[in-house]
Amino acid sequence: MTHPLNSSAQQGQVLVLGIVCVAVLLLLFNRAFWLGDISAARMRQNSATDTAVYSAGLVQARLLNMLALLNRAYVAHHVASAHLATTASWGHFSLTQAQNVSRRNPPASLIGLMFGPAHAKAYVSSVKALNLGESLALQTQLQRAADVHAEFSNQIFSRVQENLQQHFLSLAEKNAELVLRRNYPELTTTSTLLLRLQQQPQSVLTTTAARAFVADWVRASARHYAFLQPRHYTAKNRWVVSARCPSLRHQLRRRGETQLDDSVGWHSGDTLSFHALRSNRWIGCYYREYAMGYAWVPGKPGQLPQGVFVEDPPENFSKQDFWRWVNEVAGWNLLGEDANPLASSYGYKLAQPLRSALLQPAVVLEPEVSRVQLRVQVEQLAMDPILRTSSAAAVSYVAPAKTRHRPNLFMPYWQPALVPWDTTSKGAP
Repeated sequence: MTHPLNSSAQQGQVLVLGIVCVAVLLLLFNRAFWLGDISAARMRQNSATDTAVYSAGLVQARLLNMLALLNRAYVAHHVASAHLATTASWGHFSLTQAQNVSRRNPPASLIGLMFGPAHAKAYVSSVKALNLGESLALQTQLQRAADVHAEFSNQIFSRVQENLQQHFLSLAEKNAELVLRRNYPELTTTSTLLLRLQQQPQSVLTTTAARAFVADWVRASARHYAFLQPRHYTAKNRWVVSARCPSLRHQLRRRGETQLDDSVGWHSGDTLSFHALRSNRWIGCYYREYAMGYAWVPGKPGQLPQGVFVEDPPENFSKQDFWRWVNEVAGWNLLGEDANPLASSYGYKLAQPLRSALLQPAVVLEPEVSRVQLRVQVEQLAMDPILRTSSAAAVSYVAPAKTRHRPNLFMPYWQPALVPWDTTSKGAP
């Protein structure tokens, strides 16, 4: 039995298929848009992570360069302190020399006769320094300048480098977090972004002993200045003085030196003496010393000068022969040719202490550390799924062309750069 064709019963069947296709297309479009949002978010997060880790490296590079400049400034203050001590010593030395010229003890004519007109002229020219003893303003300025240099070297330097060493990693981490937040101003809650910072090697900085490397470094730097070099000179008269000692002569001895004491700081001393060769039947030949100029500038009151001296020398020898006093009280060698013991004694008695820069420990790189690696990992918890990105930077020592020296904290040549994270590296380039 056959039924007639009912065309109205076939209507609407394509609509179901169309709805299914539209639903699939909408799902595909939604998935495409979702992937696009995820890709854009990942690109944004990658850029923010790169910026954060580079900023952290930049902070550490600046800290290392600041430590290098701080170390150089520390040496500069030490050299300046040495110059001030030498200047004070020369000034007081010139003043005492001028006073002896005015007292004619010894007379300038005798110095010129024995050792030539140039020495006599230099001796007499010290009279110009008499005004130094009356100028309190100059002494005050010198003391104030010494206090400024000592303040930096003895207090500020240690506090600053200790602070930089203590916050070397934390400052980099805080800066990375700040940069990351500014890349996401719309995120008001801090829990939606997590940042982790890794540093390799973990220990970058260490402290050296003040009386070892730092002392050698400061002394080596001071040797570049002629004003701080030893001031030793001996002029000898050509006349034969005594048949008992025909090889000995009258001497004019200039002695002066600026030195760094490991515990006290810089000190400077200057002396000038005429050593008249004499002889008698009791002790034979000996040198009678006439102190012409003297100064002693210690780093602190009570510091003793080096060499032979006595703490309370007599003002003159009108009541006792010089050689008897030396044998009974002083005890130094009357034929010694190395120093001016009587002038040194007068200098110690009239000591002019000047505050000095002291040796302090310095922050340097750990052994075998030549660069610092940083790795930043960022997680954005607000995304579904959670986005995780990472980036790395290295802080390296980039010396100028044609220079060969190891990475150090004395030259400010540290620079950051984005690099692949090296899990095997321990700071080596």
